[in-house]
Amino acid sequence: MNAVATNATVGTEITRPSEKDLLSGILAEEAFEDIDRSVRQKAIRQDNKACKAERPLARGYPVFILLSKYEPISTTISMTEIELLNAFLALIYCHAILWSIGIEHGDITEGNLMFDDKNKKPKLCDFDLAHVRGRDHPSGYSNTGTWAFMAMELLTIDAMNGEVARLYRHDFESFIAILIWVVFRYRDGKLVSDPPLWLVEWAQLNRYICCAANRKHTFDHIRKGSLAGPTSLSPAMWKVIRGAVTDLQRCINRCEGLAIDIRMMEWAARNRGPDEGEPRTVNKRRKPAPEGHSLAKLKEELKGYDGLVFLDKVLDMWLFSFDGSHGSFFAELLDTHIEDLKPPTGSQS
Repeated sequence: MNAVATNATVGTEITRPSEKDLLSGILAEEAFEDIDRSVRQKAIRQDNKACKAERPLARGYPVFILLSKYEPISTTISMTEIELLNAFLALIYCHAILWSIGIEHGDITEGNLMFDDKNKKPKLCDFDLAHVRGRDHPSGYSNTGTWAFMAMELLTIDAMNGEVARLYRHDFESFIAILIWVVFRYRDGKLVSDPPLWLVEWAQLNRYICCAANRKHTFDHIRKGSLAGPTSLSPAMWKVIRGAVTDLQRCINRCEGLAIDIRMMEWAARNRGPDEGEPRTVNKRRKPAPEGHSLAKLKEELKGYDGLVFLDKVLDMWLFSFDGSHGSFFAELLDTHIEDLKPPTGSQS
């Protein structure tokens, strides 16, 4: 068993919001519930190290947290396809709730998504690279992670130089990448001998740009239907996964387009003439931007992709409404407990 020791404040009363049982089951054992938010954040940041409480202990004794040995979700052989989908939905839920309170995991990889075969609960593990929003990154911080699953926007020269902020949608992209990886690369908990070549080439050990290109190549073929789903999945489940890839790519493309338009409009604004308000150099062959596409509107739209409000787009995916899944349950919890999300479709204003 793995053990994590930490000093904690144990209160006399325990308040349990409706999602607490879910989070404790996915994130850690029951003892973790008694630690206040500041101590929980520090414990996550300092994983496997002693974590001293920032205020005096109420009863003066430490809590010893025992974490059971779990298996990677990719090698679990006891799950049906719907149980695998539900496990991913639970992990996406847990990750989003943590992000909403300022704990940004930042390292969603195959090896950090685990599963407890005894109680059938998934586990989100390894917070070594997690960042608590509002605090400085540790010294030597860089754009770290496992290239095979990092968001494609983070597998660029600018990102590797620390010039691209890590966003919620980047971690969500990693979840989808891992889901694709698991269903193609594993059968009954074992690696298959003949996965699609593009998938194998995600894991370029020394060329992160190739990792991104090969992932995009895979996603393109899934979206177009030229890459058939694995025979182990039902057509209905593959349709759900393919839909998630298609929706994600649509969002990625829109973000890229918005970023380009914003840069061009900002450049044009910097190069306007002093009197007439026109750019100093004008490309007459270029079509004018459609009316209403002001710089402020473009930035506002991009903001909807860059923050946690991106969940609005995630929850609209068929991934969260597939018959027999727990998607609608987790979507309702997220709508309830995360501010700024739009009311669900059909709700009263």
